[in-house]
Order: sequence, then C-alpha cells, then structure tokens
Amino acid sequence: MPVLDLDHFNLQVPAEQLELLCDFYCRVIGLQDGQRPLRSQGRWLYAGDKALVHLSVRPIDFCPAASTGHFGHIAFSCRDLTAMLSHLDQCQVTYDVKDRGEQTQVFLNDPCGVLVELNFNEPLNPTP
Repeated sequence: MPVLDLDHFNLQVPAEQLELLCDFYCRVIGLQDGQRPLRSQGRWLYAGDKALVHLSVRPIDFCPAASTGHFGHIAFSCRDLTAMLSHLDQCQVTYDVKDRGEQTQVFLNDPCGVLVELNFNEPLNPTP
C-alpha cells in the first residue's frame, strides 16, 4: 500500500499569527486561500484545486512561538527557479540556495520559524 502524494500538512498557531502565516504562504510561496471543509477556526491554503496547508488556531500555551515541536520542514515541488528567486528578493525574504546538479533547493523560514523547502527540477546555473 504505497503512499501516493502529500495530502496536507497542519500548522497549529496562535490566533494572532493566523493572518501573518496566511499572507506568507499565499503572497510569498504562491498558495491560494480557499474553501474550508472544517468548521474549526483557521484557514485552508491551496495549490490549484489541492488543499495543502491547514492553518489551525490554537492557544498560545498550546504552541509556543519559539518552538516548532517535532515538525521538521515543509517541502513543495516548484517550477521557474529564476522567477521564484526574484519574487523572494522582492518580498525581502532571506533564503539559502543549494545546487544539487539537476535539482535546486531553496530553503527559507515562515514567520513561525518552520523551515520551508522549495524544490526545482532544474539546475541553478544551466549550461548553455
């Protein structure tokens, strides 16, 4: 029974950080705010018609801002590396680029400190 795809990931955040994170994942990463299948307080963010990020509101003592618990990182498959790097620069987001030959990875942190990995199936410096 193989795993076929990422269904979604959930970030549990204090109410004061909900809009900040929604803005980051929509404006900086490129997801869209969309239909909420649950009645709980929070947001669902989409890539096309696929819900990927579920932002849930939790009390501050449930999820201290200084810790992301056991959550390691979020990885997105992306395209158009040059456009994304330009966009991150315009958003004044600090990032680190790792050239892996045929793949390039861009690492950055969201406003709560969660590591975000953007994967591009293209080299950082293509050969002519």
